[in-house]
Amino acid sequence: GVQTCALPICSITVTASFGTSTQTGCEITILEGSGIDATTNDGIVQSATATGSATSGSVTLTVTSGNLTVLSVSHAANESTSSSNMGTALSSTSGTTPSQSGATFTSLSVNNPQGNWTTSSSYLMIGWELKSSAAASYGPQLMLLGVG
Repeated sequence: GVQTCALPICSITVTASFGTSTQTGCEITILEGSGIDATTNDGIVQSATATGSATSGSVTLTVTSGNLTVLSVSHAANESTSSSNMGTALSSTSGTTPSQSGATFTSLSVNNPQGNWTTSSSYLMIGWELKSSAAASYGPQLMLLGVG
């Protein structure tokens, strides 16, 4: 199947194609940033993933002071997702068919970002460090553009 999300604010279309695999659920979060030094690797200093089955998880990142930490979490339980070290979620989704939830968090200079939920379930986490622009006295910021 194919999921398409058209975002008129920035005149882009995002398409997720799954080939011949049938999907019953999909989470897409699109973020726009400011104060990010995108001159190298589009601002991505490093990224890490983690998978497992539990009520929490974390990705291994050692983030330079002043840079932005981003964490996206998806797990197979329809319940809220929080983070013990990343603050309030920038976006969150949940659904029942299939049972799934997800959230995206941002915070300045957080090492080893963590996600938490109640029911032990399989999960996938992706974390990034985004490089702060020298001109950004407040540090880099991200805002949610759309979820589909």
